[in-house]
Amino acid sequence: MATDGSPFAQSATAFAGDLARALKAEVTLLAAFREEEPLRSREVLEEARNLLGDLEPPPQAISLIGFADEAIIEYLADTPTDLLVIGAFGDRGVTRFLIGSTAQRLVQHAPTSVLIVKGSQPKFSKILACMEVGDNIVVDVATRLAKALNADLQLLHVVPPSAAMYLTLPDQIELPLGQILNQDTPLARHLRTCLTKLEALDLDGKAIKVRRGAVPDAIFQEARAGAFDLILIGSQSGPVQDHYFIGGIAERVVTHAHRSVLVVHTTRP
Repeated sequence: MATDGSPFAQSATAFAGDLARALKAEVTLLAAFREEEPLRSREVLEEARNLLGDLEPPPQAISLIGFADEAIIEYLADTPTDLLVIGAFGDRGVTRFLIGSTAQRLVQHAPTSVLIVKGSQPKFSKILACMEVGDNIVVDVATRLAKALNADLQLLHVVPPSAAMYLTLPDQIELPLGQILNQDTPLARHLRTCLTKLEALDLDGKAIKVRRGAVPDAIFQEARAGAFDLILIGSQSGPVQDHYFIGGIAERVVTHAHRSVLVVHTTRP
C-alpha cells in the first residue's frame, strides 16, 4: 500500500485493510517524500496504520526518499509483491483524467499488479473482469477476489469489429454463450476453462458474457449498465510496444473509467 496522506490515498488505505483481512494477506505501507520531510513521512505512515485497522501480522511501514513513483518502483523491483494499492490521485487532486500523473506512472511501470482506488468510500460488491482469450491469470485473480469479498462477478469478453466478421453467430450485440461453447475454437475452449474455474469455487456459471463492440467503449458500457464497482483487466490488453508498459486498452480503461481498476500483471509469450 503506497500512500501520500491525500484523501484518495486514505480511502485506498482503508480498503487495503479490508482486502488484506479478506485475503489473509500481509501489508507493507510505503510513503515516499523528499529527504527534508522525515516528519511528514512518519505522520503519514502512522495515520495509514490507523486506517488499516487491526491486522495480523501488523503492517510493516517503510519510509522512502525521492520522487514517489521512482522510489516505489525501485522498491518493488527489489521486493517481490503480489499487489500494489494506490489512490487515483495525490495531493494535486483531480485533473481532466480520472487518474493522477503519479498513479499513472506507477501503473505503467510497476512490476506487479496494481489496484487504483477511485471514490471516497470504496466497497467492491460487483466485479467486472475483462478477459482476452487465454487470459487465465485475469480469470484466476477475478474468481479468487470475488470469492474472498463475497462479490458478484461477471467475466466479459468483447469481440471487436475486426474479429466479429468471422463469427458464424447471430448479428446482435450480446452473443449466445451456448452456441459459442459448442464450437471448437480458441474462444470456446477458453470459455469452457472459465466455466470449470467458476464451478470449482461455487460461483455462478452464468457469470460469463460475450458481446460485440469496440474496446474499451464496450467495457465502459457494461460497467455503467451493471453498476460494477471494480473493473479487472490484464496489463497486456491491447497493443503494447514494450513489456514494461501496459497495453493500450488497459491504459485507456485505467485513465478514463469512473470505477476503481485492478490491472492484473500479465506477460505476453
